[in-house]
Amino acid sequence: MELKRILAKDTRSAMELATARYGKDVLVVSSQSVAGQVELVVALDVQPPPEPAPAARGNGAAFAAALRASVARPLPAGGDHLSAAQALAARAADTATVPAPVAASPAVVPAVVPAVAAAAAEAADARALALVDQVRREIAALRQEMTLRGQVEQWQASQQLPGELTRASAWLADAGVPAALRALLVEGAREARGPEAIAAAMQAQLAGALDALGRIALPLQGLHALFGPSGAGKTHMAVRLARQAALRGRADDVALVSYADRRCGAWSQLRVLATQAGVPCYRAHDEAALDLLREELGDRALVLLDVGAQREPVAAAQALRTRLPGLQCHLVLPANLSAASARRAWGGGATWDGALLTKLDDCEVPWGVLQLLCDRGVPLGCTSAHPDAQVDARAFDAARLLDDPFGALAQALAAGEPGPAGPPPRAAAAAPAAGALQ
Repeated sequence: MELKRILAKDTRSAMELATARYGKDVLVVSSQSVAGQVELVVALDVQPPPEPAPAARGNGAAFAAALRASVARPLPAGGDHLSAAQALAARAADTATVPAPVAASPAVVPAVVPAVAAAAAEAADARALALVDQVRREIAALRQEMTLRGQVEQWQASQQLPGELTRASAWLADAGVPAALRALLVEGAREARGPEAIAAAMQAQLAGALDALGRIALPLQGLHALFGPSGAGKTHMAVRLARQAALRGRADDVALVSYADRRCGAWSQLRVLATQAGVPCYRAHDEAALDLLREELGDRALVLLDVGAQREPVAAAQALRTRLPGLQCHLVLPANLSAASARRAWGGGATWDGALLTKLDDCEVPWGVLQLLCDRGVPLGCTSAHPDAQVDARAFDAARLLDDPFGALAQALAAGEPGPAGPPPRAAAAAPAAGALQ
């Protein structure tokens, strides 16, 4: 592997130069500003280096001490990463030698392998516990949804609803609409008659509830932080919004920051996507690094923080708001979340500035997320229906989102499907328990 350094006036020009020199599959290692220009460091595949010559004396402990000592010393000034790496290797070699190969040294293996194995085992245990807890929560939420669905069906049966409205309720259930939201839609269309009127009444009720939440502009200016569960699409949404802002103005006025994201490969993914979008990106492991970046990026028109998945997202958002005045925190939610998963991602008592919806290509209508937004009274900022970060996000439009499903409902009712042709048998059941439709 060989590193090459490219300087250009902006990120887009540097990327075009790298592609022209080394091909479209060139791997970008880092991107940063140097003396008013953009520096790209790219990696090239070269012939493997020769095997290192065995040393005559030394042990693993001496090499480890030498390596720690060499890292503690300052590296040569300047931007040449290759020179710095060579100097580091030279210091370690001057301080101590080790038998070759180092990995097989009996002094190194007992000291390193147990610690690495213990850390890996601890991380695996944590992931396993998190997965088990998630499965338990999903099962509990499924049981609760089934219980509520039975209560709603009994209550609707006791109301002697018209046959078309009963079939509409069955269609909504098959479409995955949560029981509480379905009951409200059916109740709101009680006076409607005819397939088109019933579908229109339900669509107008839900669209009105979503429009009443208000509209927020696309986060293309200011200081914004994107939160969300792992795999929600935060990084792609952040790159997508940064690209749209850069196309409206200048790429140098936009900054992407990866903050507290310790997933394997997360930083590399963001760098590649940011380079393709033509916007600069930065990394902050902790609050101290974030403070340094805040001073450096204070004049940018848009700064987007791609925040790693947090165990306590509400507390993390509050801490960031305290540290960064004027910060707006958005929750990124994938469209295929169930109502229970959406509530869990939302957090107890959280106040988000808006929600961003992703992965609409995996789900026709995000019923669970829509119910959550109506319950919490928070507007939906923008949506994304394409996995490619180069495709723009769109401002949320309730009518556009709901036209297709309720149009399909009207067609199904006109065809006499699904559900029985007549009203259900009368059941001596009371209305759902208090709070069930909340």
